[in-house]
Amino acid sequence: MKKNLRRLTALALGLAMLFTLTAALAGKPTAQELDKLLTGRTDKSNITSPVIDAVNKARKSVVGINIYAEALPPPGEALQEEPMSIGSGTVVSPWGHVLTNFHVVHNAQGITVVHEGEEYAAYLIDSEPDRDLAVVFAPELKLQPVEFGDSDALQIGEWALVIGNPMGHDLDRSVFIGVISAVKRAVEGYGVEDRYGKLHTSTQLMIQTDAAVNPGGSGGGLFNILGQLQGVPTLKISEGSMDEPSPDPGASQEKPLPVDNIGMCVPIKDAMPLIRRALETYDGTGKPPVKTGDDAAPERPRVGVLLRVLDEGLQPRRDKQIPRGLLVEEVDKGGPAQKAGVRPGDILVAWNNRPTADLNALNLAREQEDVQQPVTLTIYRSPGLLEVITGQSGDPRMLEGDYQELSLRLDNP
Repeated sequence: MKKNLRRLTALALGLAMLFTLTAALAGKPTAQELDKLLTGRTDKSNITSPVIDAVNKARKSVVGINIYAEALPPPGEALQEEPMSIGSGTVVSPWGHVLTNFHVVHNAQGITVVHEGEEYAAYLIDSEPDRDLAVVFAPELKLQPVEFGDSDALQIGEWALVIGNPMGHDLDRSVFIGVISAVKRAVEGYGVEDRYGKLHTSTQLMIQTDAAVNPGGSGGGLFNILGQLQGVPTLKISEGSMDEPSPDPGASQEKPLPVDNIGMCVPIKDAMPLIRRALETYDGTGKPPVKTGDDAAPERPRVGVLLRVLDEGLQPRRDKQIPRGLLVEEVDKGGPAQKAGVRPGDILVAWNNRPTADLNALNLAREQEDVQQPVTLTIYRSPGLLEVITGQSGDPRMLEGDYQELSLRLDNP
């Protein structure tokens, strides 16, 4: 009897609730009812993730880079052309130094760093083409620099965050998440230029990740879950090959295959010497590293050489058989250069480890030296090079040479 009474009571309550719901649905909903029904309610404080924290920390230091085919206009004048290419970079100092890939800024006549739609004039400070790394300096850029990690401590399987500007600045500071797929992956067989522009094949140990590396994202950042910079996204492998039997015995057994999520990054530890060199040359003024007109340097100490800029149209330069630099045409007898061992036909590629691709770069490097201290000259020497370049050799073939370091003591002007 009691059981039946409970069933009747439950049935009555159910009918009452159904009647109430039906009555509510029968009328037109009020604005308040719709607001209550359709208002989304998410308390961000309840959504926690180390990924969010890492991204918020790292994104502050990622910027875009624009490359122009013409030199930048004077300050205050608007740019009249569209960039010929774009890339990404990470801020590595509070003064405006930005780390990127060398292939991003290679052959640039004008460079700007882009942050939240604003462009800042930038200048190439130093580079290591054989590692595909470069540092540019944007004096007006004042952003939080990245925190560096220890790329030697990377573990396969740990979280990896790639941040950059894929496909242009409309997608600036996009975040891609994955894992570290491999460390110290040998990438070989690529023809690369060394820091002085001479072509050679090289094997480089890189970090592999399945976090997306896309065009435009080159030069950005590979970060760990702590938001620390661990590498520079540099290339992606988009096509592979595999030996596969062919029904045609005469056909090639190598068949290209599409591949996904194979990105390669330069370890940040490999970039540290370049970053240190770039920061050591910063004089604290925030001025561009070029002096002209009234700001030109005073007369410089005598070196005792006649130099000529190597024409990029010269066949050995086009073929990258020789580095870019300054060709030594003559050496003063008894002068500082001759005493240091410099010979006609040498190519001067660096002054105290600063590349000297042109006379302006050489003069800038010389301005910063103490004449009382010896200078290290880096030269490239190949037997018969001068004769080949000047057309005096009957054999146009260029013999393989090597780099040498010579110690130079400067005379007073």
